[in-house]
Amino acid sequence: MEKSQKTEFDADDGFIYRTERPWPNPRLKTGAIVGHTTINSATIWFRAGKPGKYRLLLWACADEETRAKIKAEYKQAEIEQFIEKNRCVIRNVEIQDYSDDTTHVERIHDLRQDTRYQYCIFRDNEGIWRPIIGRDRAVVPERDTPAHGRQVRIYKGNFFRTLAESGAFSFALFSCHNPYVEKRRFLFSRNIEVERMEAWDGLHNTLLRHSQGKVRPAFLIAGGDQVYTDGRPSISIWNYLYKVMRKEDGKLLPSEGTMLSWFRDIYRGYWGFAPLKQIYSHFPTYMIWDDHEIGDGWGSFDNPGSGKDNPNEHEIYKKCEDKDLNRKDGDELLNRMFRAAKEAYFEYEHSHNPQTEKDIFHYGFNHNRCAFFVLDGRGYRDINRPTFRIHGESQFNDFKQLVEQLDAAQTSFLFVVSAVPVLHMGEGWFDLEENKFFDILNAGNRDDLRDGWEHSLHDNERKKLKELLWAAAAKGIKVAIMSGDVHASAAFRLTRDGIETPIWQLTSSAITYHLGLGPEKIAKHFLPASESGHTSDGENFTRHQLSVKSPYSIIQVYPEKQEAVFQLYGLEEIKEEGKEPVYKHNSTARVQLW
Repeated sequence: MEKSQKTEFDADDGFIYRTERPWPNPRLKTGAIVGHTTINSATIWFRAGKPGKYRLLLWACADEETRAKIKAEYKQAEIEQFIEKNRCVIRNVEIQDYSDDTTHVERIHDLRQDTRYQYCIFRDNEGIWRPIIGRDRAVVPERDTPAHGRQVRIYKGNFFRTLAESGAFSFALFSCHNPYVEKRRFLFSRNIEVERMEAWDGLHNTLLRHSQGKVRPAFLIAGGDQVYTDGRPSISIWNYLYKVMRKEDGKLLPSEGTMLSWFRDIYRGYWGFAPLKQIYSHFPTYMIWDDHEIGDGWGSFDNPGSGKDNPNEHEIYKKCEDKDLNRKDGDELLNRMFRAAKEAYFEYEHSHNPQTEKDIFHYGFNHNRCAFFVLDGRGYRDINRPTFRIHGESQFNDFKQLVEQLDAAQTSFLFVVSAVPVLHMGEGWFDLEENKFFDILNAGNRDDLRDGWEHSLHDNERKKLKELLWAAAAKGIKVAIMSGDVHASAAFRLTRDGIETPIWQLTSSAITYHLGLGPEKIAKHFLPASESGHTSDGENFTRHQLSVKSPYSIIQVYPEKQEAVFQLYGLEEIKEEGKEPVYKHNSTARVQLW
């Protein structure tokens, strides 16, 4: 993709050398992600941490017991012996500078199907090869565990498995990773802390357990908000923007390159946790962004011009007034932030998805009679467009072409990822925007309503999307929409007269997000659609599950039997007097989809 203006960097405003960011956990220095994987190929993303010469080695291994033991360092002759002994696939990589934040992607082909592979990344230090990612090691990160150092994690190398050409398989679905909370320490002081990381441990253990069964996890889908640029006030880069934006000698600051350092800092902070790093480095993971990778409600604000009292504008225009900046300055700062967010998203998330054309982030892939299409609901979103405000017409046409070409003889299932659920809240809630008491009741957060598919602004686009899906269902293809965003997990079954096959809306959210007792009850009992009813698009719906305590889910697919199951998982805290809490991770609900 086209790079931002990185050369325009202001050291005073940037985060490259900044140490006072209040991260309570170690940030990501080095790490790996297994991305798009098929029966004979795999994508490996890694962050090296600094420029240098690197070598990615990958080799097949039968099981855990046959894994290669990796030493702390190898001389040149030793590394060649290691390569020959393990019949390694070799990728030599030179990272020359920090222009991509030392991230790199390798796509490896000609692998064997349904095979376990081990991989390791070595750094060349003047002829001595040291493993930086994938070496066996015991880690006791005092600030990096839910139990604050009481749990010891053993890394046993980095592994993944290529996909099997046939047979039943499963995949995980989750979204919304925001484990931080701010707690008041003194009258004017707040301390940021970590909560709910037990969910990542639970997901990892669930994946490992399922890996020993007959329906093994093939991959994971991270359905949006993998980071929060605005998650908590003390680490919000938007709050920091409002603090430092200014003009100096007629030049508008901060620059786009400076902003890029902020977004990279967010990824390194949110992705610095050991259980998250383990999951991403062991299981193929597909990602898509939502608003918080950019900023809350991105694309759902009015363009400026209707007066400074317009409650539908972005907050930056009010902040500009306090800084003696005009609305044109606000426009430019927003555009810079979006371009920087897009570049960081490409570096950390999209680069290891299936390859797409420049600046296009929606994508599709197939596996074992299943078609998957991941919609980009943020990169194109613009509430000010007259039509196709969420996806844009070009993306919609790409999706339309794919769906219309599906043949039920070859494709049994269509799984569509839409970060925001197409059905979740009761449609009546979206009329609140026009209510004169809305600002009092909801502090003016109209973007939350406008984000929702059920809002009247999206009626035309929503109906067109559903018509495509119902046309696929009419062919006998089983369709499921998979989402996150709403910090509640749910399963809705939709039916339409004259079409035998139902469509499912499956939502899995949030894997880590602090909800107080009040918001929890509202999310579960007050906002969502009722247990059954009718949509304005002519469908009947039934709500089969609703939970705010199910941080992730597993979807099992049986192509030969034409069946699929949606399983929600929850964590139960068990306390014993005099002992630290223990968390049990169990399936809390099972929904037979077809």
